[in-house]
Amino acid sequence: MRYIVFSACDTSAPLQRKLIDRVDELLQGEEVTRIDLLHPVPGACTKCDICQLVTPGLCAIDDNQNARLKSMMTGDRVIFLAPLHFGCCNSAMRNFLDRTLSLVASPSDKTAAHGEKRGRHGRYPELLFVGVPAIGGVGNGALFVDYVRSTPIGRLSVNSSIRVVGNESDISRFTPFDDAN
Repeated sequence: MRYIVFSACDTSAPLQRKLIDRVDELLQGEEVTRIDLLHPVPGACTKCDICQLVTPGLCAIDDNQNARLKSMMTGDRVIFLAPLHFGCCNSAMRNFLDRTLSLVASPSDKTAAHGEKRGRHGRYPELLFVGVPAIGGVGNGALFVDYVRSTPIGRLSVNSSIRVVGNESDISRFTPFDDAN
């Protein structure tokens, strides 16, 4: 099983560091590619629609996003680790997820780009989105859940789940997928 782990977490923040360590522990012995979304932070989508016109759906912004998206598609399972600020993920994760449109939109198909559950690729990995509070509590994480479901990849994927871990106890019980270690 090949895992791709995207993290927008600050490794100096204790709870975020614990989540990263827990994921590393659970995936020990697996084939894992880790991608840091903080270096460099993906730029915001400009809504230029170039990703719909270029095959195989590459973003026109040249900031490493296309390489990250290609890596994402090589995985069997993809885990997104997102720090939550005021209940929603930080800008690094938001920008990344917003720019998954190029993976989802069929070439020159405006309807698929704006909500239909169709995709450019025949196979998409299983996705897990995990929110962790940046500072203190996070409430129920409803904003994060709603946001992920509104993103291009979140609308497309039927094989995904969203979780919020609010404290050390949640992290110690955390398992990324039901059949993982």
